[in-house]
Amino acid sequence: VVGSADIICTTTNTTTPLFDGSWVKPGCHLNGVGSYTSNMEEISSEFISTRCQVVIDTPEAINVGDLKGISDESENYVGLLGDILAGNAHLINHGKRKRANG
Repeated sequence: VVGSADIICTTTNTTTPLFDGSWVKPGCHLNGVGSYTSNMEEISSEFISTRCQVVIDTPEAINVGDLKGISDESENYVGLLGDILAGNAHLINHGKRKRANG
């Protein structure tokens, strides 16, 4: 199921990834919302740091769960969802980060 999904949503409090990142097809949208402490990890941190564009809802989200290996200097970090909606940040295009203001 994971390998054919266009969208995957996870909403658990697990401490181990729910699936192998190699199963996820390119272009799939992942929405992980359950990892809110440092020991939780619904989606592999390694997978997130190597194959995902990271958009967060709050600045604190980058310090816990699946995202604990990401920083605001990471190549795949896009920014806050609110900044994208306001036009101040943009999704990465062909591996290059684009920001509207800077």
